[in-house]
Amino acid sequence: MNTIAPGAWMTDAINFTHDMDVYQQWASMVAHNQVAGPFPGKYYTGYASRKFRLQYQHNHDAILKTWGSKIVRHGPIDKVFRRAMGDFAYQFRAETLEEVREIATFIQVENL
Repeated sequence: MNTIAPGAWMTDAINFTHDMDVYQQWASMVAHNQVAGPFPGKYYTGYASRKFRLQYQHNHDAILKTWGSKIVRHGPIDKVFRRAMGDFAYQFRAETLEEVREIATFIQVENL
């Protein structure tokens, strides 16, 4: 499985929030001096990571079964960033901030 660098998560947060391709917009600006937009936000996006050493109430399959339609990306974090950012991350979007918070809580709630 390919790992994902932290910078890609931020760029994709913009893409997933606005249903756009920020790289395409950048290329259009550089190659043709054209800038589109404005791009209204359609979604709230969230990011939640997990550490392999911790025990969580919901496993990966349960997360995907419950929130699969909202999960836009998931995967391991580059090894060099794991101490600070976790071992495995989920990126998701929803129509409300409350739902984004609910998804993050579901992913990160630990066993007691």
